[in-house]
Amino acid sequence: MIRIWNKTGLLFLMFFCLGSFQVLFGQETVKDPLSIEELDKPPVPPGGIDGWNRFLMNNLKYPVAARNKRIEGDVILKFIIEKDGSISNQEILNKVGGGCDMEALRVLSLSPKWTPGLKDGQPVRTIMHIPIRFRLGN
Repeated sequence: MIRIWNKTGLLFLMFFCLGSFQVLFGQETVKDPLSIEELDKPPVPPGGIDGWNRFLMNNLKYPVAARNKRIEGDVILKFIIEKDGSISNQEILNKVGGGCDMEALRVLSLSPKWTPGLKDGQPVRTIMHIPIRFRLGN
């Protein structure tokens, strides 16, 4: 007996076969990148929080334009810590102007590799949000 498949039946067969292949040979799909709340262990900058603060103190320069205009505020950066600890996909979520935004990005790009976040014991790409604070002294 010869059976003729219509388009719906053929599509169903294709999806069924692809789904079976993933069940047999695939692994559980992990959303990529993960938020810090989804991790077993979050990414850590070199030297931990104290190391990060030292890094900022040694590298962050208050832009002259911002200083002259007395601009202060928190630049919020969003970026990804890759599985190898490198930083990618930097973007500014909150701007304060006066060159502070670009200075925050510049310093972030200088950061050495972080220890990546872990999920189920494996390094994963992680979305990070951090404030870079610009405050003038008295």
